[in-house]
Amino acid sequence: MNYQAIIRNFINCTPHQALELKERLSLSMSREAILYCANYYKNTAKRDPYIDEIKMLDQLSAALEKDAHSVSPVQFFTNDAFVAQTYADLLNKRAELYPNYTTPCTLGEAAELASAYLLRAEKKPPLKDVSLVPENVRENRFSVGADCVCPVGSTYRLQMLPYHSIAPVASDILVLLSPRQNQPTLQFAGLCDKLLQDERLIQHVKAVRTVRNDGVLRELLSMTNSVRIHLSAFALHGVAVPATVLCNTYGGCRILRIGAQSLSAVMQYMITRELQAFPFAQITSDQKFTVSRNQNESFALDPLFLRKLYHYKPTNAKLTDEKTLPPDPIQFGTANEASCKYLATGVNSCKGDLSYLNGMLAASATAAPKQTFFKTSLYTALIPVISLAVSGIPAAMQGLSIALELPSDCNDPHVLGNCMATILGIYRAQIELGLPAQSVTVRSFEDIQSPTVTAFSLAHTEAIPEHFTTPGNTVYCVSPAVDACGLPDFAALRQLLEQLVRLRRDGSITAFRVLINQSVTDGIRKMSTVHSCTLSDSRIASNGTLPFAILLESSRKLPLYQVGTVAQKGSTPFTLMEEATLPDRPTLVWSESPTLVLLSKKEDTDAAVLANVLKERGVDVLHFFGDEKELLPLSRAILGAQYLLLCKNATLPHTRQIDFALDTLRRAGGSVLCFSEADRLDAHDLCLKNGIGDAFFEKIRN
Repeated sequence: MNYQAIIRNFINCTPHQALELKERLSLSMSREAILYCANYYKNTAKRDPYIDEIKMLDQLSAALEKDAHSVSPVQFFTNDAFVAQTYADLLNKRAELYPNYTTPCTLGEAAELASAYLLRAEKKPPLKDVSLVPENVRENRFSVGADCVCPVGSTYRLQMLPYHSIAPVASDILVLLSPRQNQPTLQFAGLCDKLLQDERLIQHVKAVRTVRNDGVLRELLSMTNSVRIHLSAFALHGVAVPATVLCNTYGGCRILRIGAQSLSAVMQYMITRELQAFPFAQITSDQKFTVSRNQNESFALDPLFLRKLYHYKPTNAKLTDEKTLPPDPIQFGTANEASCKYLATGVNSCKGDLSYLNGMLAASATAAPKQTFFKTSLYTALIPVISLAVSGIPAAMQGLSIALELPSDCNDPHVLGNCMATILGIYRAQIELGLPAQSVTVRSFEDIQSPTVTAFSLAHTEAIPEHFTTPGNTVYCVSPAVDACGLPDFAALRQLLEQLVRLRRDGSITAFRVLINQSVTDGIRKMSTVHSCTLSDSRIASNGTLPFAILLESSRKLPLYQVGTVAQKGSTPFTLMEEATLPDRPTLVWSESPTLVLLSKKEDTDAAVLANVLKERGVDVLHFFGDEKELLPLSRAILGAQYLLLCKNATLPHTRQIDFALDTLRRAGGSVLCFSEADRLDAHDLCLKNGIGDAFFEKIRN
């Protein structure tokens, strides 16, 4: 079969002819998808396609059906009015933005719609001078080429690659890095990693993408709306190749986007390397995907048509009721041995949410929601913006990026609902702030069941401390108004952000910390490194968690709620000499995730910090205070736990159920731990006199 042959009269294809064509060309597309293509070629392209062109579209449609860009809810079930209103607003803005769209809104399209709408409405022009791009390297998934953004810490590693602009510009060149003949995959990946860390090359690179197994074309669709692809570039041995080469080869290779003026320098640099590198495409400005075979023959396709090229399946989305629930934990902030007396020297939690590189201040937050997907993703998107506002940068001057990891299998209505709620939260944050994300990355993974969202914002400014700086300064708490559903009053929030920018610029703010569903004392502990804070009222310690708050340190008198004064902090109470050795992991009560019951007094704020650090280290923590109303849940928790940890002066109630649970824990091989001899319940209890160190976490997880 001649792949360059034209399928005559394809534009007038009937349902019966579509089935015949499907069988003759061995297409995986449904009859409806083939007719959809015929309609496009008749009314838009106004021509008949080539055989390899249709085969390429067939392979692309099969790839698109596997990820979030192809999944769309046609029935939407939620009991939360704020979610339903957000979804209705999204659909209205989609209709305004794309009046000719008649197909359902997909997850991928929904994730990008707020940015597209705000940029189209000229709410905010694209940044022209951003000099850094964050690159995510998720362990065991991608190498340096992956393009998600995420904070330092936990399962993520952050790199900052220098580059010149976020959005592709006409004349940018795309270069493909591929292995040489018979080169092992792991060797190729290692060479790429090393290469992309070389400043001599990376100074010319504007962006990096990793090609998935579905081919180059799918990556190009997420990079640009306008490109000219040269098929002759793939004919490395002089043999002409069909257009399907864009969809069925080069998985794991890297695509580099570079400026046209840098091409010669990059290619000269690559001559002595152990990789193949060849320019294969160029960004254009005609809003078309043009595939060129040679100087005289080419065909063009509408990128919107390419993204819509799959068969829709009716799918329902059921959303969790979030009205009465708080946001799930969001990873940002710092806790270490200086801010928690139960941690041994050298033990730290995840890094702070600010990093300072090459004149750019970067703020980040990430979350993997478990029960409140809309609220958690909304606050995750807000945190970096708020952090930079406290640092003196208005929202309109920030460069926001968002990365989503979604399950590839969204057939379950609850899974699809979780994904949709996460996207709607991100959408709401952007719309309310009028801040379009400069980059929205959506990736699908087969081995996850819940979405993960990461927000990252960049700006030109100096870093502001996230810890107390000067004894005698006053500590204030700003807690913006939230409605009955736990969502911020966005009008008040916008005014607050403007106020924070002014306060920072006139020198009134010297340090800060953003709190989401945490107490004031949680924030004070996280800010207490060299210095601590003396509370102005002891009742503040028992005020409980706040949905949303900001702690500020200032040397000036501010019209805000004062919570305390910065004080000189003494040396850490524990000096690590020899860490107590835990017994082997209990076998009778083994579970995939170790369960630890933590008992403390309510006013023991160190215990709350310890609980967060334990959770960050992969321990399933159940925190109790020994209240009368907790007696039954406490006894049940001890029955199913491997460890019972008693904080200082904690009192374990004595009831028949608790005594039975404690005896069962010990008989099953569990351990009772404490931090002082006085808190031991039994002579055999293990005393962690020097605090909890890294060896403890290593032992408890194995």
